[in-house]
This record gives sequence, C-alpha cells and structure tokens, in this order.
Amino acid sequence: MAKQKAIAQIYSNWEKSYNKVPRLLQALQSYCPGTMCEIIIVPYYDGHLMVRDCSMFDKWHKMVTAIS
Repeated sequence: MAKQKAIAQIYSNWEKSYNKVPRLLQALQSYCPGTMCEIIIVPYYDGHLMVRDCSMFDKWHKMVTAIS
C-alpha cells in the first residue's frame, strides 16, 4: 500500500491520466486529418482467473488500446 501511495505521489493518479486519453486522441485527429482512433478496453485474464486488483502500472499495461 505504501508503494502505491508513493507511486501515486510521483506520477499522479492513473485515473486522471486515463481520463486525458480521449482528449489526446481528439487532438491527434485534429492535427492529422484522416487519423482514426479507437480505444478498446478488455478485462485482464491470468489463465482462467480475472485479475481485478493490480498495481497502478499493471492496470495501465494490461489494458488493450488500439490506435490506427
């Protein structure tokens, strides 16, 4: 728990960063006409178990984001 708090203090809250993604993609589309962006989020499965609570970085890395 202390590790997660320290990481949150250094890198801010991952939810705030995650909420910025749609605006960043919209800006990308504005500056690069014809760019298509799509965000796809799927639950992370480890074998046959769904992992719900991961560290802040695990949530970011195990989210599937497709940008084309």
